[in-house]
Amino acid sequence: METPNGYEFSAAAKVYLCADKLLPPASQMLGYQTSSGIFVETHLLAKGVMLATIQSLQDTGYIELRVESIKRAFGTETNLMVRAVYSGAPGFSGRFLEATQWRERSVDETVRELLVFDRRPLYPFTDSISTEFAEAGVIVQSAEGPTWESEWLTYLREGWYPEVYELWNRSHARPDRELIENDFMIAIGARTDSTAVAPRVTPRGW
Repeated sequence: METPNGYEFSAAAKVYLCADKLLPPASQMLGYQTSSGIFVETHLLAKGVMLATIQSLQDTGYIELRVESIKRAFGTETNLMVRAVYSGAPGFSGRFLEATQWRERSVDETVRELLVFDRRPLYPFTDSISTEFAEAGVIVQSAEGPTWESEWLTYLREGWYPEVYELWNRSHARPDRELIENDFMIAIGARTDSTAVAPRVTPRGW
């Protein structure tokens, strides 16, 4: 489908735009404001973005995955290892590939490269996905601040939803889903700093 100036969006950006169609509403206090203005649970959106990104990159051959089990004194540690095969994926997907540093790394190590130290690192992580829309002109600057360009917003949300819905369901049905989600939350914990407040890429309110 058509995009502004032929801009190529990542799977993460498509999930971001359709988030309110994929997740139940959440309270404003605990939620993340989506492109429709509806709030959804931030941690569910962030984990969904990561699952969809890994699924999309694996589908298109950009990454290879394997499960690694390491015996420890207290038991066996299981890691999901990711290796970037080649570069060139758009947006957030490209940043994920770069975060592997072009060597085999665990999902935990890779995700840490995508995070900043913050009191609530899930917010700047999720905010960063919106930069694709700013680059493409779907988010524009107005007197009130960053604003969605309404015609493109409606067109892309409606056009992408069937594709995103299918990707969302497949990524959530992965046999390694729990391992990916656990690694993601371990990385979030490692980047949570009660004394640091990192600047956000864009405001969460539209």
